[in-house]
Amino acid sequence: ARELLSYARSLPSHDVMRTAQRMTQEAATAGFDPLLFVAVIYVESYFDHLAISAVGAEGLMQLMPATAEWMAERVSLEWPDSHSFDPTLNVTLGIRYFDFLYGRFGRLEDALTAYNRGPAATRYILSTYGRLPHEIHDFYAGKVLDRYRGLLARYGEQENSWSPRGSLPSSL
Repeated sequence: ARELLSYARSLPSHDVMRTAQRMTQEAATAGFDPLLFVAVIYVESYFDHLAISAVGAEGLMQLMPATAEWMAERVSLEWPDSHSFDPTLNVTLGIRYFDFLYGRFGRLEDALTAYNRGPAATRYILSTYGRLPHEIHDFYAGKVLDRYRGLLARYGEQENSWSPRGSLPSSL
């Protein structure tokens, strides 16, 4: 909540607290440290819940509208306004989508790359090179993991937040 309160200038404090609570709950349910998603939000939108990317991704976690709608249907959540600007809904869908990608890719760096580039592009990269080339890793996953590393240094890893299936990259 401290990071969100410090940087989320576009949200009233009660919405920040509600969003931080949901992020913590969703991360725990999925078996991830919530600070990972704070790092994703920092890189994706710099905590602007009204952010829209050049390609049309929306909200804190920069979900493409079609992806947000698909994820909402998949997990039986309402997606009432056909956009992802509600910060609580956005982090819910973003974390569940990341969990879906992690289940498909099995490695944190690969799931982060799929979150950014899309699963098909990431599968193509992995099948072509056998791993993520450094320049592709560093473009997105490296930025998120660097920010996450800084958050861990500041706040420490959250208790009981990583599931047995999850493992941090050795670089952390």
